[in-house]
Amino acid sequence: MVWGICFFLRVIIDFPGAYFFIQTYIGSLIFRDDIKMINEFDSHEG
Repeated sequence: MVWGICFFLRVIIDFPGAYFFIQTYIGSLIFRDDIKMINEFDSHEG
């Protein structure tokens, strides 16, 4: 577990693109949820 965290931090330090990719991936998941909520809201409006 600790080794995995150290490896993860090392990847971020060595390869900033990995951090950007993770941020983008998490952001896209949140963004998708927002779109889903907006679509549901629109459908409720009629």
